[in-house]
Amino acid sequence: MRDLDWSQSPLGLSNTWSPSLRTTVGMLLAAQAQIVLFWGPQFVALYNDAYAPTIGDKHPRALGRPAAENWTELWSDLEPLLMGVRTTGRTFTAADRPFYIERHGYGETVYFDVSYSAVPEGDGSVGGVLCIVSETTGRVVSARRQASLLQLEDSLRDIVDADGAKAVAVELLQRELSVASVRYADMGDGLAADPCRLDIPVSRNNIAVGAFHVIYPASRHWNDDDSHFARSVAERTWSASERARAETLLRESEARQRQDADRVQLALSAGAIIGTWMWDLPRDRLTVDEKFAISFGLDPALGREGLNLAQVLATVHPDDRPRLERAIAEAIEHGGPYAHQYRVRRADGNYYWVEANGRVDQGGDGKPASFPGVLIDLEERRRAEQKLALSEAKYQTLFNEIDEGFCVIELLDGPQGPLSDYVHVEANPAYSVNTGIPHIVGKRVRELIPDEAGAWVAIFRRVLLTGEAVRFERELAATGRYLELAAFRIEPPERRQVAVLFKDVSARKRAEDELHLLNRELSERVAQAVAQREAALAHVHEMQKLETIGQLTGGVAHDFNNLLTPIVGALDMVAHIHENDERTRRLTGAGLQAAERARTLVQRLLAFARRQHLQARPVNVRQLVNGMEDLLVRSLGPQVQLKIECVAGLPLAIMDPNQFELALLNLAVNARDAMVEGGALTVSVDLDNVAHHAKLAEGRYLRVSVSDTGAGMDEDTLKRAVEPFFTTKAKGQGTGLGLSMVHGLAAQSGGDFSLASRPGQGTTATLWLPASTQSVDEQAALPAVTSLLRRGQGARVLLVDDEELVRSGTADMLMDAGYVVRQAASGHEALALLRAGLDVSVLVTDYAMPGMSGTQLASEAVQLRPALPVLMITGFASLNDDTVADLPRLSKPFRQHDIADVLADLLEKSQAR
Repeated sequence: MRDLDWSQSPLGLSNTWSPSLRTTVGMLLAAQAQIVLFWGPQFVALYNDAYAPTIGDKHPRALGRPAAENWTELWSDLEPLLMGVRTTGRTFTAADRPFYIERHGYGETVYFDVSYSAVPEGDGSVGGVLCIVSETTGRVVSARRQASLLQLEDSLRDIVDADGAKAVAVELLQRELSVASVRYADMGDGLAADPCRLDIPVSRNNIAVGAFHVIYPASRHWNDDDSHFARSVAERTWSASERARAETLLRESEARQRQDADRVQLALSAGAIIGTWMWDLPRDRLTVDEKFAISFGLDPALGREGLNLAQVLATVHPDDRPRLERAIAEAIEHGGPYAHQYRVRRADGNYYWVEANGRVDQGGDGKPASFPGVLIDLEERRRAEQKLALSEAKYQTLFNEIDEGFCVIELLDGPQGPLSDYVHVEANPAYSVNTGIPHIVGKRVRELIPDEAGAWVAIFRRVLLTGEAVRFERELAATGRYLELAAFRIEPPERRQVAVLFKDVSARKRAEDELHLLNRELSERVAQAVAQREAALAHVHEMQKLETIGQLTGGVAHDFNNLLTPIVGALDMVAHIHENDERTRRLTGAGLQAAERARTLVQRLLAFARRQHLQARPVNVRQLVNGMEDLLVRSLGPQVQLKIECVAGLPLAIMDPNQFELALLNLAVNARDAMVEGGALTVSVDLDNVAHHAKLAEGRYLRVSVSDTGAGMDEDTLKRAVEPFFTTKAKGQGTGLGLSMVHGLAAQSGGDFSLASRPGQGTTATLWLPASTQSVDEQAALPAVTSLLRRGQGARVLLVDDEELVRSGTADMLMDAGYVVRQAASGHEALALLRAGLDVSVLVTDYAMPGMSGTQLASEAVQLRPALPVLMITGFASLNDDTVADLPRLSKPFRQHDIADVLADLLEKSQAR
């Protein structure tokens, strides 16, 4: 800010700024919070280093320029907020307030906690809007996206098909990332390159299995957080899709198994017998029914009459005939039941599988007598078995390959009661990966995890008894894994089996826990930021209160100067009239001395009120410090002993004397407050020839040290002591501006300020001020010998003052000094006299008058009478009005010889021209 060419800014050079603007800018530059000040009707932007990063590439061009030039894209949103505060004076606050801004070459929506407060000018009007902000974009977006991911996972738990899972993810990405479209593709789907497409691969076991393709507008800007969010959605959705697909295949496999088993059972029990035979073994005569004959491709008539074995075997497949003959021979030899499967050729010429079931009966002699049996068609059963085998193969593949763990458990009765335990009947390889427990098949849960087995048994027992599937999450405490599970009953219930599909979600759970922890930390940080913002607002209000007090003090001091003027003038004239009366001279001298002390007090009040004209000049520091001894003693109180040590022969110091007085008084008061039980305060002034110093240029400096015997400060307090508004005093007992003001005086004067302190050993404050080349004239510092009164020689004076006492007292002094005085009670009355042709030699006017000020009167009078000399009298110590910078000025209260000397000099210069 110091390097900026302020002549190009609507605010102009900094030395022309109002006191309120300079005070507010000094506060925001020292603050650590993010603060921007929009000043004046054009809302010219002034901000500190902490705020600059929040506007990106708008800095530094936005500094010192109207806000509408650089906040164009959000001006329609920002201007009503600023105008509302400037118009009404009411503070506007909001948490996580969204703004659309272009600060990095692209548009984005950002979020801030904001507090906009009005900053008053000296006349009570609103000069600007102070904005204390804290960007919360990262927290808001992170919390919203984490909530979206949690909501996504909740939605995916209830999804029963892969397409439903993908639809949920597509809707979320389009809503959160403002993309045009999202599509899913398996590996191998070729897509042409597209600069407006984000490809997110999905892998399982380090093998790519698919990809998400996110299509977005060309104006869309992607950052790492956006890409990470899209990948998180893709991974969660793909995992949910695989789970839904796995559950669907599992249910379909079980349904097919049940259907195939029922079909085989129905074929065997109802329509699978396709013929019967009766074989008379001694006669080798086979009688068969019509179905048998047709199945073997024989003539049914021959079957009724009887066939021999050779005729029947002729239709058997050649590859099966030897085994069949051996099986028949063994059955006849040993007797009893017989069963054999083989292929026979039917009338269509094709071979079909059949099964022969019979029994060899023996006669009374113990020899084989008969061989009855039935013929069963195996084609349907074999097709069902093949389908069942294929289904089982698919199930086994899915069982072994899915990432999710899967097991089948069987509920058992135990010592704890019915269905109080379970054993693992099946488990896939992913079981141990997800649970951390290997070799689970055949093991009981109460043996594996006895401490938590009861809770697991209760869940699965309820599934078995009710038939209702459940989804839930639970920690497996034995291995520290957090699982997401789905369980359903395997029919029929008599099997006492439950299928369980699950996956390890420990990483997600940890992420959720970290998110909750982060939210708590963010909440604490937000609370801290709010507290800092409230503290900053309190500081601003404190500064406004001080400004108000200063204005009130300045007004009182001005009025007091008006009261002192006739008193000083009257005492001065009485002393002059009765200069030979010793008693009168003594009394008037005491009165004038008291008035002089009162004037000194008023000057200090005006300096406090910032109504003094602050200007560095050569000052006799030794004389100034010694002159403040009475004030310091009264401020310190009886418990603190004051000692002043000033080296003789010191050069003058370049500084503002009023600011130095305030600085020394602040240091003394701080030291007094640190010495609760009383103590000693030493003020020393000496010369320091600086050769090597971190903050001072080489040269001569006056070193002013203020040392106390108080409580001292620790290292942390010492580091922050000069920060604006920092105070260790109780609330309401200090503003925290005293030491920062002293530090500011040192910096503005080209010097330095430092503190040295230790707990229990007191504090020493040292102020370095640059020495002037002008030496001190000790004789000049002594009171001047009273000189003869310079007479007016009949010069005509037009005296203007709205205060009757001041005007009449001044007129008496002037007339006594030989002037001809014409009085006027206002500027308008004085102008009327001048326009009427009043002949005057000099115009003497008060500065602060109602209706028309002394400045305006002087301007109008000079236009009427260009050569007319003007003397400006003011109750303020000095004026900050540039329009009267060249006019002679006399501060109230003044003595007769003071005004007589000024007017004499003024008239002499006028006559010389």
